[in-house]
Amino acid sequence: GNGNIDCNEAYSNGTNVVLTATAASNSTFGSFTGCTSTVGNTCTVNMSQARTVSATFSLMPYNFTFGTSSVTVQRSGTASQTVTITQTAGSAESTSVSVSGLPSGVTVDASPKSCTTSGAIGSTCTIPFTYTANASASTNPTTVTLTASSTSASARTATFTLTATSIPTNTLTTSVIGNGTITGTGINCGNGNIDCNEAYNNGTNVVLTANAIAGTSTFTSWGGVCTGSDV
Repeated sequence: GNGNIDCNEAYSNGTNVVLTATAASNSTFGSFTGCTSTVGNTCTVNMSQARTVSATFSLMPYNFTFGTSSVTVQRSGTASQTVTITQTAGSAESTSVSVSGLPSGVTVDASPKSCTTSGAIGSTCTIPFTYTANASASTNPTTVTLTASSTSASARTATFTLTATSIPTNTLTTSVIGNGTITGTGINCGNGNIDCNEAYNNGTNVVLTANAIAGTSTFTSWGGVCTGSDV
């Protein structure tokens, strides 16, 4: 993968082969197919016959955080953001907002853009931006800056923080063996529930809970990177 073409190998019958999935800097590992067993990003294959194994990776989105709001741009997708300008003094005037520092492969529909308040104190105008990311957009992190300018700086305030950083995300994949569920923030997997994957900001600590079905099952153990009791 990723330009490497050494994808086939012959092994003696019965050999256990351990494969490791390594995500590129712009991707996260999702899951294997064709393994005898898996633990995290490793796959064990028992070569009792010819085998085919594949690994699925997902391209990371870009999460731009501006003050208390955020914009998530999926690769090969678009996202919108609205900047609100509030007049705090003076008379009607135009305010221009520009975007800079976008990573390679992520574009904005136009920059700078302007809007004009009505002249009344407290009046507002809005400026919409649309961001587009192609599939090969460069890797996180990157710094994105919004800059506002007007005739009189005292006559307007902009409801955003000028510097924002994109946050890479990693995808957590869960699965249940037997009769029970796994729950956590964004996760509800097993016993008919299929919300088994969730993307989290890089470095997030995620707490998962294993829930046995009363009267039919008991919790046994975790696999992958989890350890300990049912939490």
